[in-house]
Amino acid sequence: MLLDAYPGAIQAYSVRKLRTAYSGSAIRVRRSSDNSELDIGFTSGNLDTAALLGFVGNGGGDNGFVTTWYDQSGSGNNLTQTTAANQPKIVNAGAVIITNNSRPTFKFDGTNDVLDAASGVTMYNCIAVINPFTAVDYEGFISASGGHIYIRSGGGTNFYGSGASVFPNYNTATYVNNNLTNTFTNSVLNLWLMGNIAPNVNPATLKVGTDPSGAYADMNCSEVIVYGSSQAANRTPINTEINAYYLIY
Repeated sequence: MLLDAYPGAIQAYSVRKLRTAYSGSAIRVRRSSDNSELDIGFTSGNLDTAALLGFVGNGGGDNGFVTTWYDQSGSGNNLTQTTAANQPKIVNAGAVIITNNSRPTFKFDGTNDVLDAASGVTMYNCIAVINPFTAVDYEGFISASGGHIYIRSGGGTNFYGSGASVFPNYNTATYVNNNLTNTFTNSVLNLWLMGNIAPNVNPATLKVGTDPSGAYADMNCSEVIVYGSSQAANRTPINTEINAYYLIY
């Protein structure tokens, strides 16, 4: 598993199991018909989709929304959202799990959906698997105090970082195919990002789905991993491992 081969993550969230020793659930899901919630775990290292549909599908046309994305790093720093209207969706109409390349994913609506880790950590590298659908300038998908990485619709590089003290090397962020000229018009384009965060930054609160200014991302997101030390030497093998699971490119 990814974190067995490349340990040291201080925050780790995924629709798959990332660490053999992790014994908790993957996500907690709310069923829209009655607002009941249930923890959903893993089966054979993958999200337990049968349990997910068995719970959400009981309401026929129910939608399923993520209230908690559990931290598999061991830090217990879960991503949460208690406001129903701001929770990303994972099941549509009781029977359809939202997917990218047949892997479950969360749909952030670009309006107000966000998951927030309440506790701060000192971050260095952030790796994420996302699929943006539309983009406007400064549409942020992940942020930490003082800076963020955001999606930009116009021209050139589409990943940017804001706040030099937080993302000093943001221009190294790349598409999985290293093509920095594509725009966000291809709804099946999946991305892998490593944005560098200064290791001496004050403990930061991680948000997924927005930036500090409140610009929300219209995207799917399947995995977010934060390291407290540089993983530059592991970038290629981590990329390869992620692609082997998600079939991004």
